Amino acid sequence: MNKKDSHDSLLVMLKKNIALWGVVAFLALVVAPIGFNIAEPYLKISITIGTALFVALTVSYFTNKKTAATTNYEVTELINNKFPKFLQIEQIGLEKIIYENNMEAVGVDLSEPAELFIAMNDGKNFFTNNSRKLSERFKKENRKTTIILMSPESESEEILNTRNGKQEKGYYANKIKDATKDFKEFHKDSPETNLLEIRYFSFNVSMSVVATEDIAIVGLYRNSAGKSLTPPSFVFKNNGDTGEYSNILKDVKNLVKASEVHWASSDI
Repeated sequence: MNKKDSHDSLLVMLKKNIALWGVVAFLALVVAPIGFNIAEPYLKISITIGTALFVALTVSYFTNKKTAATTNYEVTELINNKFPKFLQIEQIGLEKIIYENNMEAVGVDLSEPAELFIAMNDGKNFFTNNSRKLSERFKKENRKTTIILMSPESESEEILNTRNGKQEKGYYANKIKDATKDFKEFHKDSPETNLLEIRYFSFNVSMSVVATEDIAIVGLYRNSAGKSLTPPSFVFKNNGDTGEYSNILKDVKNLVKASEVHWASSDI
């Protein structure tokens, strides 16, 4: 037996002895006085002291032993199974998963970032759910907002209409035109240093993106038509070149290069 094992064995024995003294105290100060009908207030004092010692020395020993066994299992589970996943999530910068596109409701303030990128197929629903914060943003100095939408003239617009069972011809084209009009209307009285650029992409956007200098939110689209199954969106924080945020921002900037300017406030 090495020194550590010997020390641990002595420590265990000492704890057991202390627990045993708690039982002795309980018998001597609680059971015996009751049995001998000791008069008050001495009986009450004796019972209080005996009970306190029993709880402190004996009950706590068994409680700690049970807790230690449970805790050791939980720690082992965390180390072996949970921590690697936590570290991987932290490394890619994933903050949380959300199921709505109201940015204020999930703690994202669209009015504050100096630069904002929005890439979506039509953007109509996003504008409706975030119009208040977008209005605030367009009133502030030194802001740049770049919006990339699917072109209303794109062949992908017709494909989306057919795929999603839209009977109205040009359904998504009309939504894109409406969203464009809404953004321009909200921005018309903005300061000169508040820039808005609306770009059209020749194809549909495979993932919606809302990106600032601090975070990027990537939204998926369901494969089946309809809105009954709300798709998830993934919130990534900017943690440098190692995280997914960096890839998302590069992808968005490549999308900017691949799209054409439809309207820009700087041209007015």
